This record gives sequence, C-alpha cells and structure tokens, in this order.
Amino acid sequence: MVEIISDLGNVTCGPFDGRDICSPAHRVFNIGAILLGCLVAAGAVLVRDAWGNGKPAVLGRLGVLLAALGYVLVGAFPADVNLGMHLLAALFVMPVANIGLLASGLTRRGSTLWEVRWITRTCGIVAFVASYLHFFGPWLGIGKGGMERVAVFTLIVWCGGIGIFLLRRIRLGGGRRAGTAGASAEEPDLRVAG
Repeated sequence: MVEIISDLGNVTCGPFDGRDICSPAHRVFNIGAILLGCLVAAGAVLVRDAWGNGKPAVLGRLGVLLAALGYVLVGAFPADVNLGMHLLAALFVMPVANIGLLASGLTRRGSTLWEVRWITRTCGIVAFVASYLHFFGPWLGIGKGGMERVAVFTLIVWCGGIGIFLLRRIRLGGGRRAGTAGASAEEPDLRVAG
C-alpha cells in the first residue's frame, strides 16, 4: 500500500511507519525526484529577475530554491534509508516551499510575477493550508497522502504554469527576457493593469 508520496522511494519492502510498503520502481521515483529538484533550481535561477526586488522577492526565490534542494534530498535519502534527512527534505518541500510561494504572490508592482499575483497567492494559500493539514489534520476526506499531494504538487503545477506564462510573454514581447519588468521604447508594455 502506498499512502505517502515518500513511500514510492522506499528501497526495501516490508513494514515501515505502520504500513506495509513495497515500491519496486523506487529507483525511478528517487532519480525523478533528484531531476525534478535540479529542474526547479535551474528554472528559479534562469527566471530570477521575474521576482523583481524586495523582501518578498528574496523570500520567494529562496523558498523555491529550498524546495528544489528538498526534492533532491528526498530522492537521495529515501525515508527507510535516512529518515532524519528525509524529514528535513519534507520540510523544504512543503512548508518552506509554500511560504516561498506565498511570498512570490507578494512581489512588488512592476515585477513580472506581479501580473499573476492572484494565481500565485491562491496557490500559496492552498499549498500552505494543505501542508498544515497534512501534518496535523483533518485530512478532509482525501487522506493524509491526498493532502500531502495537494501540498506538494501545487508548487510543481505553479512552476509549470509560470514557465508557460513566461514563454508566452517572451513570444508576445518579441523575445525580451522573461524577468525584465519594464518595457523599452521599442517593445510594447505587456503588464496587466492591477
């Protein structure tokens, strides 16, 4: 039975944390988690200017980068191999990442992420509340594992959505850099009034 996402990475079959766990494809999960972390980190670095400046921007970038580190640690340290490191990774992947997501929704006017602030704020609130409920309950009928998926997958979906938004913005803006907040005299101002 697989209830918690991390169960997929357990390298041995047998009882673990009160559940009987067996994940024959644990290598696929663990390598995938490491690759996901590397991709999230690369994305955060490549579009760092999209956050703009200020404390929320720094906290947002830091939260996403720590989430990336968390994904790498989840894959490198399965729960049944090194539970302490795995739990540290879980803190990066859920509460810390979701605080970063919330902060990303509070970036300054004029930053690229300001244009999608309501989507970002909504994702941040949903993910942060789901993190809390995952750890402390209630699980609202979807189980602990279901609540964990809401807490973890919200950031991943947001990253993908932001990537698509930035790619479309570049295409519409004639190839200007994704993170550039202001428009030049030659390029149209694509910012949405807010």
